[in-house]
Amino acid sequence: MPLMFFACLYCTVIHGLALSLQSGAAELGDSCCVSTGPVTRAPGCENVALVSWLASTWSNDGYRAMLLNRQQYAELHGYTFLEFNESTLPHDLQDKWQTSGTLFKPLLLDHLLQHRSNGTWLVWTDADAMYTNWSKAWETYLDGDIVVAEAPDIIFNNGVFALRVSDLSRAFVRGWIADLISFKPVDGRPPPLADNGAFIHSILRQQMAMANKKYHEDCKVDNIRILKRCYNRKVHKLTKKGLSRSVGPDGMNGSTYQATPIKGVWGINSGMGFAFPNKWGHGDFILHLAGTENKERERLALACTKFCQT
Repeated sequence: MPLMFFACLYCTVIHGLALSLQSGAAELGDSCCVSTGPVTRAPGCENVALVSWLASTWSNDGYRAMLLNRQQYAELHGYTFLEFNESTLPHDLQDKWQTSGTLFKPLLLDHLLQHRSNGTWLVWTDADAMYTNWSKAWETYLDGDIVVAEAPDIIFNNGVFALRVSDLSRAFVRGWIADLISFKPVDGRPPPLADNGAFIHSILRQQMAMANKKYHEDCKVDNIRILKRCYNRKVHKLTKKGLSRSVGPDGMNGSTYQATPIKGVWGINSGMGFAFPNKWGHGDFILHLAGTENKERERLALACTKFCQT
């Protein structure tokens, strides 16, 4: 049997997934093996930069394996790979990464948006995410100015997204920063929900501005249920003004609008415990291990990169 069979078998067992044998063949179903296929570098791939941030103080073998995965994926597609750790940060951020908490992500992006060429793209992927289908290219998804991962249960997930270097993206990130700062700190840091909540709220603010609608910040809350209800009310009102919502699997409504600079896409942020349609399966583009306990995350990362890459 080929070596890949044993690698995938190991990957399946370590996940605790069901393995059935029929007529001597393994029916692996959903496994964490990386899907590969013919890869053709798209025109303009040099205008795409993948951003990676990993501090050595909270790194481990799993994080390093995912970092290598993202770097190799970038090299395969001809993308620039911007790797940051505490020793390679821009000078104005070197004293902030330990104290800013969830604020650090948009601070780093704000810096990059000031120093990268207009019209190029920045793709953010959290440190606990990896590429599991290397035949897929980012050019398939890059359109408009802001590309976000649709996630109906929480509106968006900011573990994976992309920004075109533009005034709109700069305004979005600065709004995200302002919202994070405005949330009442808990033990000196922004509350846990403020990270994704501020991201969602800044998207909403930009959507209201694009529609030339007054917005009084009434959805800026640190409660995902209230935020979701408020966000959806605003979205519904804008659809009455002629905007059409994005459409996902099985006709599911998205949280963005068609033909606008903010593009909601499906399938760029999948996880094993995520709700439909973002539950990860073999062949999906990206596996995000968000919400996984540290030791389990490290174990899964090693299984899904070291043993299952082809």
